Amino acid sequence: MITNWNDKITFGKFKGDTVKEVFEYDATYLWWAMMNTDNTNFAEEVKNAIQKRTEEINAEKYEDLSWGDFCTLYNTGRGLFILTRANTTIGLKNQKSVGKN
Repeated sequence: MITNWNDKITFGKFKGDTVKEVFEYDATYLWWAMMNTDNTNFAEEVKNAIQKRTEEINAEKYEDLSWGDFCTLYNTGRGLFILTRANTTIGLKNQKSVGKN
């Protein structure tokens, strides 16, 4: 089980690298592993750092986009908007509805 910064990844494209090395190179991979595999049980400090860095990366990824860059806006009825641009899907949590579907 992978839990701390010095543990080595035992699967996938970063097999053999430490959690810290992967964090510095691709924190979103650690987020994916945390959400989609049974191989991780990160300590709270590690988990929080991964989440924070992933949120920063996602914010940077879309910071230069304006509303005009999006072709479709969906209201899922649960206060969650999904914006699509080409083949990219973005989820915005806890947004209020701005109109009818």
